[in-house]
Amino acid sequence: MVMVDTNVFYNFLFETRLTDKASRIFELEEQLFTTFTVINETLYIISRKLAERKFDVKSSRKFRSSYPIRV
Repeated sequence: MVMVDTNVFYNFLFETRLTDKASRIFELEEQLFTTFTVINETLYIISRKLAERKFDVKSSRKFRSSYPIRV
């Protein structure tokens, strides 16, 4: 059993020098698992990355205060 952490998800979803390695992890024959904490962290990092690209938000403080999630 292999635990998939945030960095694997990040490198799989965004083109980096580690994207190929991350892709190979998802191709493993072994059973993969993760935790809700990792999923939460991954979603936060993806949101920050997209806010940086789309709105030029570079600091985590500005990200948290300027773009609250509205449901």
